Amino acid sequence: MSALKLHALCQLTWCNRAKNETRFFGVAETTGSLVVPALETLFGKSLKSRSFENLVVSLAEAGIPKAVRHAAGKRIGFVSIYPAYRNTSKKWMETHKGAVQEIFAHARRLASDADRRQIYERIATLPDIPREKGGPLPAANLLTPVIACLDPQARSPIINSLPEVIDRLVVLGRLHATLPRQFDGLVALVGKPGVPDAFVLDVTGTEMFGYVPDSTEQELFEAEEKLFTPAVPRSESLPIKNEEDIKVVSDALRTKHRQLHNRMTNRLLNVCKEKNLTVEEGRLQSCRFDALVRNHQTGRDLLIEVKSSTAIADIRLAVGQLLDYRRQLPKKETTHIAVLLPSEPGEHVRAFLNDVEARALWFTKDLKTIQGF
Repeated sequence: MSALKLHALCQLTWCNRAKNETRFFGVAETTGSLVVPALETLFGKSLKSRSFENLVVSLAEAGIPKAVRHAAGKRIGFVSIYPAYRNTSKKWMETHKGAVQEIFAHARRLASDADRRQIYERIATLPDIPREKGGPLPAANLLTPVIACLDPQARSPIINSLPEVIDRLVVLGRLHATLPRQFDGLVALVGKPGVPDAFVLDVTGTEMFGYVPDSTEQELFEAEEKLFTPAVPRSESLPIKNEEDIKVVSDALRTKHRQLHNRMTNRLLNVCKEKNLTVEEGRLQSCRFDALVRNHQTGRDLLIEVKSSTAIADIRLAVGQLLDYRRQLPKKETTHIAVLLPSEPGEHVRAFLNDVEARALWFTKDLKTIQGF
C-alpha cells in the first residue's frame, strides 16, 4: 500500500467535535470531510455523493466490494486527532511507510497477547509526529486506533492522550511507563467485568468497570512506576502549558462523555415513561437542567443532573449546578435533588451526596435499570 492509503486507514478512525446541528451523538458529520476522501484514496475511485445517507449507493455505483459498503453504512470515526497533526502525519507516513505497513499487516493476524505486544514494541521505536508549532504527537496516537480495528479479537488497546486512558494508566501505575508496559497493564483489563473488549477502555471512567487494584497490586504498580519512569530533571519554575494540546484532550473528552450522557438521558426518559411520570427539561439559559421529574413522590419533584463519570470532581460540579437550578424553580422548597451516574459510586461520593442532602442514582451495567429511583 502507498503511504497515502496507509494514512487513509488512519483517517477512517478520526472524528470531529460537532460545531453545528449536523451531528450524530455530539460528533460532527464527517462523511464528506473524512470518510469519502479516505475511501476514494483507498479504492482510487471518485464517489458521487459526500453525504452519509447516500454513501452506500455511491459505493455500489463505483463498484466497491459489498463488505466495504456494509461497513460504510455505519457511522465511522471515534478518535479526535488535532488538525495540526493531520497534514504532518502524511509526511511522517511517507518516511515510515514500510514499518507501518508491516504493523498493520501483523495486526490482521493477531492470535495472542504476546503477538499484540510485539506490535506495541515496534510502535515504540517509531519517532513522534511533528507539527510546525507546539509539541509532537506520539506515533501510538495515530496508529493504535487502526490496530484496535484490525485486531480480530478486539483486544488491542487504544493508547493516546484521552483523559479516560490517562486515568486508567494512573490507576495501573503505568502513566510514565514504556508503551509495551502500558499495553501490558491495559490488555489485562480486557475481559474483566464491564470491559468486553479493548474499545471500552477509552470510553468510560475507571469507576465504570469497577477495577480497583488491591493493596498488593498497588504496591507493585508504584514500585514499577519508580523503576521504569525515566529520570527527568526537576525544573525550578512551572512551565507554560500548551493550550492547543489541552484542547485536543478536552475535545475528545467532551465527545465521548456526550455520547454516554445522551444514552443515559434517553434511558431516564424511558424509565419515567414506564412509571407514568412527567419529565421536563430546562430551557432557560440560566437554568438548563437535565431533567425535572414531576411528582416523583407525593407533593415532591425530583431535579436530576446527569453525569457520565463518577469522579468526585464531576459530582461536586453536579451538586453546584443542582443548587443553582433549584433556587430558580417556583417550587424549590418541595424539590429534591439527585445526581444520575453511569455506575454505582464509591463510598466517598455517597458520603458527600448524603452530606449535602442529594440523592445518588445510578444505572446497572446494561443501562436498563436505575438504582435508587
